[in-house]
Amino acid sequence: MTFKVSSLLYLTLFSMLVWPPYIGMRLSLIFIQPFKLLLLVFLVISSINYLVKPSYFLGQIRELFKSTIGKWAICFLAFSAVATIANGIDSISIKFISNSVILLLLCLFGGFYFDECEYKCSPLVVLAVIGGLLGLFGVLEFITQSNFLKQFAVISKDKADIAFMLVAASDKTRGSYRSQATFIHPLVLAQFLVIAIPFIYLRCKQAPNSKSRILYYCLLVSAVSGLYCTGSRAAFSVLLIFIILYILAGSRSIFSAANRGIRLVLPIFASIFLVIVILIFINIIETKLKKSSKIETSSTIARLIMLENTIDAVRDRPIWGWGPGTAATIAGIDNDSGGTIDSFYMTTSVERGLPALLLLIILQLNVIWYGYKRWVKAKDKESFFIGVNTIALSGYFLISLILSIDYLMPLAFFLIGLQARSSFKSINSSMLTS
Repeated sequence: MTFKVSSLLYLTLFSMLVWPPYIGMRLSLIFIQPFKLLLLVFLVISSINYLVKPSYFLGQIRELFKSTIGKWAICFLAFSAVATIANGIDSISIKFISNSVILLLLCLFGGFYFDECEYKCSPLVVLAVIGGLLGLFGVLEFITQSNFLKQFAVISKDKADIAFMLVAASDKTRGSYRSQATFIHPLVLAQFLVIAIPFIYLRCKQAPNSKSRILYYCLLVSAVSGLYCTGSRAAFSVLLIFIILYILAGSRSIFSAANRGIRLVLPIFASIFLVIVILIFINIIETKLKKSSKIETSSTIARLIMLENTIDAVRDRPIWGWGPGTAATIAGIDNDSGGTIDSFYMTTSVERGLPALLLLIILQLNVIWYGYKRWVKAKDKESFFIGVNTIALSGYFLISLILSIDYLMPLAFFLIGLQARSSFKSINSSMLTS
């Protein structure tokens, strides 16, 4: 990708994070928003760029396919496109292919051809800063018990708009107020902060001076606080997993250089620390459950009903699925916006079929396995960055278990592209040294 197209990709991704999806202006059939305009421009320019240079496009596909992660990502996107076309071509399927296939492929390219010098600057720094600021926004929203951005949501006469606005801009509660900041739902904010927190910590470790380090630690505190204000227990579970992974990876590197006495003592201290963290975590969960046990019970029952409906739907159409936009009505629970289904994996299996779900799981396992192995075993400067990227993506994958909204998927595929690029470089370096 050229510098200008790459810059446009970064602007598009960042605008999706800071501009609420429910704020815009409707002109006839078009709902105009700044990030959607940027997205349209990015898709048009990138498509033209590849159409006039088909050999360049095929060359990038071949190079990306040499990476195991890139190969599975391409297979997942390709099957998603085929399954969509198999269910018929209409305006919904065209929109799905544009947003969930072409855009994700371009984001994958963006990560795979990410300039090496940018690991320590621009886009990833901006991602960390936005994460801290949106965490702070979530804290302020929690204190005021209101999302003041909803007053700018213009509700038109269109019934679909009205239903969307009521769900998106409403005050979400679960025993206590749940912050959503600039996103459509508190869980989407939680998912974003789960991605951003590892990158904020990366900046804390790489800060050039003490002032910058203090600033990034403040952003880290605000992001974790914002995560708490979303009311997501799943997000805090992911945070606990982050801590465990960090301790395990750190212990491996320490053990390799430690004497026998230290090797015996460190596991004891690590175990004590983990027990304390787990006890604190359990206490937080129990407190939240006591406040909202009835709501949580009904939520669990609803998810079980969704799972049962998903199994029935997949049994009827296991290969190609039912087509984009059908999961909420076929396997979900009815609500004000028409229906909801609380898992991206359920949505994928219903709309794109079991092969798509299998390809998605294989892709995610490859991302996690390669990243953690590289983080623990490698000793180069890039290994810690790969560890951070792996943790961020792991968090995204885990939250997707209870969230079907794929709003942050473009950002996730950009990070998957970074992972694929690293694995591609590792394959090339091993071939050169062998």
